[in-house]
Amino acid sequence: MNPAETIEQIHDKASSDGFAALDNNEQIVWVVASADFETNLGGASGYLYNTAGDHLPLLVTAFEAIGCAKLATVARTLLKELSAVSGPADRDSRYVALSDPSPELAAAMDAFESGIQDCADNYDAQLESFIDSWS
Repeated sequence: MNPAETIEQIHDKASSDGFAALDNNEQIVWVVASADFETNLGGASGYLYNTAGDHLPLLVTAFEAIGCAKLATVARTLLKELSAVSGPADRDSRYVALSDPSPELAAAMDAFESGIQDCADNYDAQLESFIDSWS
């Protein structure tokens, strides 16, 4: 199975059985692939507003697990700034924070969005290598 098929299979499993049913490796793949999809579709605010944003705390360790130190640092900064004004796992609180972000949160969102859209750390290839290592 190629990495794209594996990602699709993991998303299907999460949709049918819930995120908690995913094993550790599958959770890593899900949070990275979801951050990629949501951010490229709707920017950092789209990622943070949607359900994928519930997993921002895990995204930091997921980027570290696949070897993307730069993106882990950017995600850690975003988590810190979001946590200063909102509960990162509470979608409604994130929505309020996103409606009028502080300059620090806005800068962290811009850096996150740029990192994803510019494929910092070559994360797409890193994710594929991570998938190939265990699937």
